[in-house]
Amino acid sequence: MSRLSISILLATALVLGCGGTSLDVRDAVDDTEQADAGPPDLTMVVFILARCPHCAGLLKTLLPLRKELGDSVAISFAWIGLVDAEGRADLSYGDAEVKSAEIQLCAGLNSTTGQWLDFMECLYEGERWQTLPKGWTSCARKVGIDVAAITTCIDEGDGEIELERSIEVAAAKGIDGAPSLFINGRRYMGDHSRESILSHVCHAAKGVDAPPEICSGVSPLVTLPTTLLVDPRCDDPASCDVTREVAFLNMLLPTIDLKVVNYPSPEGKRLYKLVRAAGGPRYIPLLIFDEALDKFPREKAAIDEYLIPLREGYLMSIGMGWDPTMEICDNEIDDNEDGATDCLDEGCKDVPGCREEEPGRLDFFIMSRCPFAMNMIPEVERFANHMASHDEKLNLHLQCIGNNLEGEHDSKHGDPEETENLRMICAQHLYRKKNLFMDYVACRARSYLDTNWEACIPKGMSANKISKCAAGKTGRKLLEASFTLASDVGIAGSPSGMLDNNFEMNARDAAGILEAFCARNDRPVCKTTIEPVKGDSAGPLTDKCQ
Repeated sequence: MSRLSISILLATALVLGCGGTSLDVRDAVDDTEQADAGPPDLTMVVFILARCPHCAGLLKTLLPLRKELGDSVAISFAWIGLVDAEGRADLSYGDAEVKSAEIQLCAGLNSTTGQWLDFMECLYEGERWQTLPKGWTSCARKVGIDVAAITTCIDEGDGEIELERSIEVAAAKGIDGAPSLFINGRRYMGDHSRESILSHVCHAAKGVDAPPEICSGVSPLVTLPTTLLVDPRCDDPASCDVTREVAFLNMLLPTIDLKVVNYPSPEGKRLYKLVRAAGGPRYIPLLIFDEALDKFPREKAAIDEYLIPLREGYLMSIGMGWDPTMEICDNEIDDNEDGATDCLDEGCKDVPGCREEEPGRLDFFIMSRCPFAMNMIPEVERFANHMASHDEKLNLHLQCIGNNLEGEHDSKHGDPEETENLRMICAQHLYRKKNLFMDYVACRARSYLDTNWEACIPKGMSANKISKCAAGKTGRKLLEASFTLASDVGIAGSPSGMLDNNFEMNARDAAGILEAFCARNDRPVCKTTIEPVKGDSAGPLTDKCQ
C-alpha cells in the first residue's frame, strides 16, 4: 500500500480547477456598509477566472445561495493570473479573460455590494458568461449600475490596476487553481451542489452569534472519529512529522474528530497489534478512520487508493514511516525487549555510532542528478586536493542513494541519474589510486545535466573502460552495494556524509569537512586551514534530495 505524502495531497487539492497561479482577495463588501453592519460572523472567499467553466458552475450555485444565507455571510472575490514583465495582467484565457475581469472589478468599484453581487449573479445566469467580455451591459442596467461609469473605469485603467493588485498580493498566498472556495478560512473540498456548500457553511456557523436562519433546517455534517497512531520516540521529521498531511485531511474532511495515540502506551501497542494482525503495515504514523468515512463519498474518493479496510473502518499510512518495534540504538533501553540494548542489538550493527570504526575514512552519499549534491562535490574535491598537497592519504568513498528492487535499480531522478551513478561508481572502482576518480566526478558535478560525459574524462582515464564497467555486471554489483550501504546506515538524503565509517557528518564546504575530519583524526594537516570560497557554494545543510 502506498503512503499518502504531502505532494500527493496538494495535487489532490487542485481537482477540477481551471488553472492559474497565485491570487488574493478583492473584498466585495463596501467599507461604509461593513462599518454600519459590524464584522460578519462568516466569510466566504472565492478565487475565480471570469470565463472558467468550473468557476461558472460554482457561481451558479453560490451567488443565489448567498441571498438565502443573508447578511451574516460576507462574500469576497479574487482573480487568478500573472503580471508579465511589462507589469500587465496575464490571465489563462488571454485578453478576453483580462477584459472580463476588469469589467467585473469596475462594476464593483461603481456599485454597492448588493448591486455588484446581483450583477455577478446575472452574468452567470444560463450561459451569458460565455459571451464575456460582451453582453454585460444588460446586467448592469438590470441591477442599476451606471454602464458609462464602468466603461470610464476600464478606459482610465482603474480596472487594470485593481486586477494587477489582486494578482500581485495573491502571489504571496501560493493558492493555485480556480475555482477555490474558502469558508471561514478553511478550503472547501466538496462538490459544487447547493446542499454540500450549505451544509459546510452551516457547520462553520456553529458557535457564531448570529448563524444564518436557514441553518436551523440543515442536517449537521456527520462527525468522523479518527485515530492517529504515532511514536513520540521518533525524532526524524522526514519520517514522522505529518503535521501538513493531517492539516490537509482536516481541510478535506472538516468534521474529523482526531484522537492521537502514542505507540509506547498500552493502548498504542494494542492498536498496533490489531493493525498488524489485520495485515496492516509495519510503519507508522497511521490514520484509522471510523466507518463514517463512507458518508463522505466525494472526499473519500480523493484518498481511496491509499485506504485499506480495517474492521468496519479504514486504515491509511501517512508520511515516510517509522518502525516502532525496532531497537533505538542510542537511548540505553531495550526497546524491542530481546535482551540486547542499543549497539548490542542485531538491528543496530550497521547504524552510525555502532559500526566498526575505520579512522580516516570518508563516505559521501549522493544522487548524481541532485543539485544540492552536485554543488557540494567541488568542495569535496577542494578538500581532497588540500589533503594531497600536504601528502596526506585520504580514504575517500563515493556512495549513491537509491533502491534495489527485485534485481533492478531505482534512482530518484530516473534513467539519466541511474546511468551517471554507474559511471561515477565505475570511475571510482577503476581509478581509486590517489582519488583520481574525483577529477571525473567533480567535472560532471559542474555540468551534471550535460549529456557529453566523455568531455570530463581526464588524462589517465579511459571512457571506454568506464562505459564497459557501467554497462556490465561489475557496475550493477557496485551500485547495488552502494545502495545497500546507504540503506543500512539509514541515509536517504542527498548529500550526506559519514566519517570514520561510523559517524554522521553534515559539513558541505571544504573548510567544514576538514574541521569535521580533524575532530576525530589527529593528522599534521589539521594544523592547516582551507580558505572558504566567496559565497556559500555548497548550499544550506537542510537542502537535500530525499
